[in-house]
Parts: sequence; structure tokens; C-alpha cells
Amino acid sequence: YQPAVSGPTTGNCRSAAERNWYSSAVRWTIINRCFDYVGRAIGYNKTLLLRYEDLISKPSDSLGQIGEFIDIDLTQLAEFVAHGGALEAGHIGGGNRFVHSGNSFSLRTDLNWPTKMTKQKQDWIKLLTQSGMRHYGYYNNSHQ
Repeated sequence: YQPAVSGPTTGNCRSAAERNWYSSAVRWTIINRCFDYVGRAIGYNKTLLLRYEDLISKPSDSLGQIGEFIDIDLTQLAEFVAHGGALEAGHIGGGNRFVHSGNSFSLRTDLNWPTKMTKQKQDWIKLLTQSGMRHYGYYNNSHQ
């Protein structure tokens, strides 16, 4: 079973200024609709929904959920990441908020993205993603 990481700004490793905001919003919506389809098809008990923001704000809890889901003890990894440890990137796996340094990356929060995007583009992104964002608890801070 595949754990999924969901977030309203998942995308590639380019900076926000370089990224096509429209295609990122549409891609996020499509990917999460596919996740929901797979969950319905195979059963949500065989999937794991993890928001990127939760991984960043509570890495130990999030990695604990992943470990429990795949039946592997990730306690040491959770402590390492929680204390800012850099992870080795053995393949392309870093999302848009990973800080790359050679072949390693660290998780971090990107609080500056609104300053890199016009209010009009932010409003369009909210419009394009609102159904999924509501479903995943971004408006009311709860998962549904």
C-alpha cells in the first residue's frame, strides 16, 4: 500500500516564481481526486492520507503514522527529522518545499510563498482547489 502526501502546494522543486501556478493547482486537484478514487476502490483502510503541513509541523507524529501504517518502527528517523537532520535523496522525491543540498534535503515550512504570488493568483488557486482543501481540512483544520 502506498502512503500519500497531500498539500495544496505540492509540486516540483523549482521556485514559486518559476512554477506555473495554474498547472500546480490543477495537478494538486487531479492527484487528490485520484487518491480518493483509489481509496474508494481498495478501501480507505489501505491508504494513508498525510498532509505536508502536518509532516512539517509534527514530524514525529507523522512518521509514527507512516511507520504504523507500513508496520516499520520509524522512531529513530522521526527523532532525526524532528531535530533538523538532513535526509539522503536517492531518487527524485523532493517536493517543492524541500531544501536541497547536494544529495540531501531537510523539511521546512515555506511561509514566504504569498509574497511571491499576486492576490489574484492566490484567489484563483483557492477557487481551483477549494473542494479538495475543504475535504482535507484546510478550511476547518480537520480531516474529513
